[in-house]
Amino acid sequence: MANYLWLVTLDQHTVQGTYHSAVVVAESAPEAKCMLPTGRAIGSQVTWCSPDFVSVRCLGIAEPGLESVICVSTTSKGE
Repeated sequence: MANYLWLVTLDQHTVQGTYHSAVVVAESAPEAKCMLPTGRAIGSQVTWCSPDFVSVRCLGIAEPGLESVICVSTTSKGE
């Protein structure tokens, strides 16, 4: 199955210095929703946030060899 690039965005307001969005490589939207911006899948003990509060948008097909998290964005002062 092909991997895709996904823009993963937290739908709720975050405090300064926390993750806001990321571009990740995953096979599906549900898989992308469960990726931590650190590149690990969400487990039962470590979560970024509930996948219910995450939006995903397909950006295109990932080139072969790309995996995990491509880039992340954090909330800065004043947002």
